[in-house]
Parts: sequence; structure tokens; C-alpha cells
Amino acid sequence: ALMEARLDCSHLSVLELALVDSKVATVPSDGSNVAFSSIPATLAETVDRAGGPAALIKEMQALAAKRQYIVVILLFKKDEIGRKAVAFIPQEVSADGRGAEICNVLAGQLSAA
Repeated sequence: ALMEARLDCSHLSVLELALVDSKVATVPSDGSNVAFSSIPATLAETVDRAGGPAALIKEMQALAAKRQYIVVILLFKKDEIGRKAVAFIPQEVSADGRGAEICNVLAGQLSAA
């Protein structure tokens, strides 16, 4: 019962979920900070909790701006059929900014693996 209580995150907001288990890495070429957050929920559960995909993106972009992360990467737990998900969210809204460039490179490397 104690282990179940420790893993219960139903009372946490999406922002709090992103901060519970997060690490920051620095891009050597320009000093940009990239946040990696392990979310203890599936992508679908997290999107529902946020109030939709746009709300999740907006909340993560606000977190990135506040903490000066160029990108927030969310790693989700497996869903009911065993699929894991990852979300690459650049701080800026522009599709041709540095954060979007980093997201594209990481997504490309992941898809090539």
C-alpha cells in the first residue's frame, strides 16, 4: 500500500508532473538548456489532465520560458498496449527557431534508432 501511495500522482498538475522527475542537459555548441521529464502517466492521460494537446504544449512552453529551457522533452510511461510516447516541445512557437531545430534533430535520431 505504501508503494502504491508513493506512485499515486493523481493530485499533481501537469506542470508538477513535469517537475517531479526532470533533468537538464546543456547543448555544448551554444549552452542551451534542454529539460527531460519522465512523466508517470501515459501521453493520453497527460493530455486529458492538461485539457487537450494545445493546453499541454502551452503549459510546457511556459515552463520552458520560465526556466530558460530551449526545449522540454516529455517521456511518458507505457500505455495499455505497451507503447511509450515522447513529446518534443520547443520553447518558441516559431517552427524555424533553435528549439524546433533541436526537436527535429532528436526526433530524427530517435526514428533512425
